[in-house]
Amino acid sequence: MMKRLKSPLIPASFLLVTLCCLSPVQAYSQDISDTNLAGWYQADAPKGQLLLWRSAPDSLTVFARLPENSDSVRLQLLFLNSLDSVRLDARQAFDSLQLQPLRRQNGQSYFRASLPFSDSLHYLLLEAQAGAEDGGNILAMAVLDPERNFPPPSFYPARVADSLPVMQTFINKNEPLLLRGADTTYTAFLYRKAFDPAAPPMSATPAASDVLAVDSVFQLSADSLFTLDTEGLYFIQQDTSRMSGQSIRVTNPFYPEVGTLEDLSGPIRYISTREEWKRLEQNNFSKEAVDRFWLKIGQTEERAKKMIKGYYEGVEAANRYFTNYKEGWKTDQGMIYILYGAPDVVNVTEGQEEWIYHKTTINPEIKFTFVRVKNPFTDRHLVLLRRKEYTKAHYDTISQWRRGRKTL
Repeated sequence: MMKRLKSPLIPASFLLVTLCCLSPVQAYSQDISDTNLAGWYQADAPKGQLLLWRSAPDSLTVFARLPENSDSVRLQLLFLNSLDSVRLDARQAFDSLQLQPLRRQNGQSYFRASLPFSDSLHYLLLEAQAGAEDGGNILAMAVLDPERNFPPPSFYPARVADSLPVMQTFINKNEPLLLRGADTTYTAFLYRKAFDPAAPPMSATPAASDVLAVDSVFQLSADSLFTLDTEGLYFIQQDTSRMSGQSIRVTNPFYPEVGTLEDLSGPIRYISTREEWKRLEQNNFSKEAVDRFWLKIGQTEERAKKMIKGYYEGVEAANRYFTNYKEGWKTDQGMIYILYGAPDVVNVTEGQEEWIYHKTTINPEIKFTFVRVKNPFTDRHLVLLRRKEYTKAHYDTISQWRRGRKTL
């Protein structure tokens, strides 16, 4: 049985503000591509999640999940064919749809809506409005653009306990599940590959493309109980001749928190020297070796504990926000989030996200651009545009972590 490591960590707490108390990120005076969506990655901002289900060839069902305190806001879906050409103040340019309440469960509210499927339906945005005169707060976005994403699957995984859809991109192993969809048989592929962490932002050669080998293949029947008991990436398809399917990462029981030795040791790679990483490898990443690393850079036990707490809170947040076909901390966005924190400005345009960190007393303003790459496993595979100009800022940021200036 896997035991949780005893460590000085205090799990990060993610408090969700009551939606009706929020002021909007931006009013309807800008294009969506110019709207600051930084709230998506801020711990104290409300967040939504969307799951798309192709319930019929000409019909799309959308599930939405929000914090439970959503009674005082008007929820609707905005669907459009471009992020660059539609203005938020031009309400007539949108088709909109009211979501219907589905159920409340474990502090979350679930909603559902159905709409005709159209080839021009490229983006779905989940909006909350606190009042008729208020601008909307965009809580989530789903991409259907065929140039940037594969078609949504004709089924979805649901939890056995409540029949609610699994909204996040990962589940803990051995959790009972059902596949909701057509009365048919599905094929599941398991990939156990340990994916590489993100390369540094100034790297001339980013991490090599991951080549996947299938570890096992098995069949699943609609509405039949099943559990996924092996950690790794699962890809489930109704039609294996097409790329469309549903992926889900199966994790250890503590994920997205840092609860195992592997969780603890891997993210050190972003702030360690080559020599330090080599010593960790030589010691098989034992807990003693990991403790020595933190004690070395922290210099005192108390200081090391504070640095550990701050660093792994970022790792946990990265796992929550960015897990897709691989663990969130290993993604390009996860790496930048861990090292720099939540961005001050997030602009989403056609095919990319731009993160801006404002100038501080110790850091200049810096901007990172992530390009959306079409991927059968996820609609959120965003790759950092790497530049040599990031070299100084990268090493300065690592130095600040190692000196404790990021957490003390």
